[in-house]
Amino acid sequence: MQYLNRVRLIALSVTALCATPGVYALGTDADQDVTNSVTMSYEVNSIAQSTTTSVTFEVDRKYVVAVGTGDTDWVTAIPGQTFASGNYSSLQFSVTNNSNDAVGIRLALIDQADTDVTGFTDPATAELVSDLVTVWEDSNGNGVFDAGDQNLGNSLGVLPVLSTPVFAEDETRDYYVSIDVPAGAASELFETYTLVAAITESTGTSVVQTDDSGNSTVGVADPAINPNTMGGVEEVFAEFASGNPEDLGFDFVTPAVVATADDDFDGQASNSSGFRTRVALGVAKYVEVLWDPVTGNKYDAAGALTGNDPKAIPGAVLMYVIGVSADSGVDATLVTLDDDIPETLILPGDPNSVVGVELPTSVDITIGGSVTTFTLDPAIALDDQQHVVDCATSTLTSSAFDAGPEIDDASLGSCDAGETGYVLYFVTVNDT
Repeated sequence: MQYLNRVRLIALSVTALCATPGVYALGTDADQDVTNSVTMSYEVNSIAQSTTTSVTFEVDRKYVVAVGTGDTDWVTAIPGQTFASGNYSSLQFSVTNNSNDAVGIRLALIDQADTDVTGFTDPATAELVSDLVTVWEDSNGNGVFDAGDQNLGNSLGVLPVLSTPVFAEDETRDYYVSIDVPAGAASELFETYTLVAAITESTGTSVVQTDDSGNSTVGVADPAINPNTMGGVEEVFAEFASGNPEDLGFDFVTPAVVATADDDFDGQASNSSGFRTRVALGVAKYVEVLWDPVTGNKYDAAGALTGNDPKAIPGAVLMYVIGVSADSGVDATLVTLDDDIPETLILPGDPNSVVGVELPTSVDITIGGSVTTFTLDPAIALDDQQHVVDCATSTLTSSAFDAGPEIDDASLGSCDAGETGYVLYFVTVNDT
């Protein structure tokens, strides 16, 4: 999508990122004298003669910057993750100087909201609004922010120059974009970011606005074509546009202007990637009235409905099921649950509890907008125990409640994608 309903801009006054595969500095270094000589030999009166003449020109400067990304699909972002905590996910960008000279490169980051990225799987249709965006340079290439890496800032607007703006020929640097995700973010939200790199003047941070072949950068009118001076060094923009509609150009001259389509020969290049939220583990609490002293059982001994519809009156027996579902494609480990039981409820086995209550064979629980069916272990019967079925093996473990009563750190083990687990217990509405 070329034009956006919301575009936020982050200009990064740093140098280039990493190269796309198979690209390299384009030819002979700029500012070199190339001399070509010719010698003429002849005889006059049988006396050998020779004359030599030569011409010299200087190699012109061919500007090419490339922006790549190591991401082949949406990068998973987990609700609640923050960069400061070290629990974060990142987009990987790379920029390379493919010019035939050392150059400076200036960067800008464009937040394109819920824009598709060419080659990525079809995303959901809702935008992820992050709490914070952090851009950092990965100095040692390990993909983790650690000692020696530079945090380029986490606020919208222009960021300071924290590293030298000069890149040698073929030099590549890696930059990452990390976000803080709101704890309550839903699954399948997405956000696209585009990194733009532009050639700068010498060692400064002002972008080269025009070249000597009549080309200009974004936001600048095309100049007249300058004549080629064989004894001077002309500058020529030589990069091609990405071809993907989401890879935009950026007006570095007037940064308030919104991003535009990327063009050939404008002294800059871009690439895009994005985040997609995956709720690693969904949880929902389910309650059902199984019996009341007036109506009787809702289910028979086979777990089928009796036609009765008991109510939550004093003396009624209720079943709680806390269902956990890992259906987002993201694995979770060390899953535990805590649950306090209100004082208005007591456990079966206490003075005003009952016996002979029948249970269903399964319950349907809505988790994260989807209905998950939990098949109840047939070994579970009305009692004062907490019953835990872990995700990985569906193994049932029954144990006494902690003092309170309460469930404390009930372990469901590791919940990998597609697995479910639950905690089940019974209570009676206090009638004293």
